Amino acid sequence: MNALTLIPGQLSLSQLRDVYSQPLNITLDESAFAAIDDSVACVNAILAEGRTAYGINTGFGLLAQTRISNRRSGKPSAIAGAVARGGDWRTAG
Repeated sequence: MNALTLIPGQLSLSQLRDVYSQPLNITLDESAFAAIDDSVACVNAILAEGRTAYGINTGFGLLAQTRISNRRSGKPSAIAGAVARGGDWRTAG
């Protein structure tokens, strides 16, 4: 199987065509992890401050006005973090 390493800010049309046309083993370049960690810290700060943020502690679309408790909103964040790092989303959270 062919491989593709995603580097932030460097995705080409040719790479997108490869993703569409064939199975690929996709990984993130190490340079992506600092931004992921910063994003996780931002989400955690929003939750700790009790602020409301669309898609973080609310539903999506028609459920955008429905707030999700902090106890329950951590699981989607844990899943997203596990997936971003190549982990198993089924065991996250």
